[in-house]
Amino acid sequence: MLKQKDASEIQSEVLKYAEEKNIVLFPTTYKKLFFKFAKKKGFDENDCLNADKALAFEKLAEKSIRAKSEKINDIYTTMENTTEKLIIHLNEGKKALDDSIDEIKNDGLENKDTLSKKMDKFLSQYSNFMKQVGEIKENIDSLEDSLKSVDDLSIQDSVTMLGNCRYFEMAFDGEMYTTKRYNTPTTLVLFRMKNIAQIRKKFSQSVENAIVKSLANLIHESIRASDVLCRCDDESFRILLHNTDVEDAKKLVEKIKQILNKVVFQKGEDKFKISFLYGLTQIRKEDTPSNAIMRITLNS
Repeated sequence: MLKQKDASEIQSEVLKYAEEKNIVLFPTTYKKLFFKFAKKKGFDENDCLNADKALAFEKLAEKSIRAKSEKINDIYTTMENTTEKLIIHLNEGKKALDDSIDEIKNDGLENKDTLSKKMDKFLSQYSNFMKQVGEIKENIDSLEDSLKSVDDLSIQDSVTMLGNCRYFEMAFDGEMYTTKRYNTPTTLVLFRMKNIAQIRKKFSQSVENAIVKSLANLIHESIRASDVLCRCDDESFRILLHNTDVEDAKKLVEKIKQILNKVVFQKGEDKFKISFLYGLTQIRKEDTPSNAIMRITLNS
């Protein structure tokens, strides 16, 4: 039997090895390394199936936060340089155009041919000037789009600090690895909050965030360290129940339902509950996250 002390020692070895080899600890990678180092200590694969995955999430979250921060800094630096370039170009272009206009005003009228040439020069300068302004603006727009999409690097939900959809897909791959190699069951559970949008409209986003965080903590306390709880959108939680078949998963869902149904929130004089829809399915060896979710039928 793998005790917590043994698991902690193995985790330390995994972390050291991953850092030395510059390996990103995705859930699947973490499992493989954990099994590898546990075997050296005399533990078999069954001992490791319920090993704590916290390290994998923690280190991956740290890496994603660093990558996100670095990308944001790079974008802002480039944006500042591009904006500075635009300002310089606008000033230089305006001066060149003003000079051309002054030339036309001063002596262009003396000769029609001279006027025509100077007008052609002015129009050419203006055309090039506007073309460069357009190119710089496109660069700035592209940088702004990059800034908006930088959250794709994150694996954490910003409200609950649980894994988000990106992490769920990684964890799903990790469970598929176990399911295929060790023929152990994994069940996916979906909890959807029916009336959370109405709560947000009636009160505020901050009230919704506080409620969601409380519910996430209650669910998290009801599952094992080996299970994976994620918040993938504003209204739902997903749980990957490790080494758990459908019948055992139904028992856990009933337990969680009872806990959540007892929770009453209060804002001022208003008291209210969050109503849920529930569904589950056992993961199949050919599954992807999307088709497993599509197979779930939600019920009250």
